[in-house]
Amino acid sequence: MDERASHRLSHAERLSLEGRHEEAMAILRPLFAQQPDHIEARVLLARIHAGAGAVRLALEVLDDVLARAPGEAGAARLRDLLQRSDAERGLAPVDPFDRPAVARRLEEAGRLRAALGVWERLCGVRPEAEAEAERIRRALALALRAPGR
Repeated sequence: MDERASHRLSHAERLSLEGRHEEAMAILRPLFAQQPDHIEARVLLARIHAGAGAVRLALEVLDDVLARAPGEAGAARLRDLLQRSDAERGLAPVDPFDRPAVARRLEEAGRLRAALGVWERLCGVRPEAEAEAERIRRALALALRAPGR
């Protein structure tokens, strides 16, 4: 990926993390004009739609991504997350673009490494991220020292 596209993606992701979904989409538009099949940008667009509450639109984008790139793991995971019924699992709905909520949900499910990855990506963006990442690192270290490990 060229540097300009990478910068656009990073900027759009930051805006969306701040809840500025329309601005994030505006940042992506020129990228789509130049590279309409840009998979990473399309997955980000789906996350932005989902974060803005447009889950059906997000699923349409993800279906298109998976039709073009069936092995795209990020798109498949997000699609699975959006399709699962939270009520079925007895959980309150989580906005897939609300990264702290996703990290907490992963932690509740016992997926500490995945939760840690989310918090680490949020370092420098969210004030609580470093403390949360450190807390999970300590929990992982304790788990690795536990008998039978």
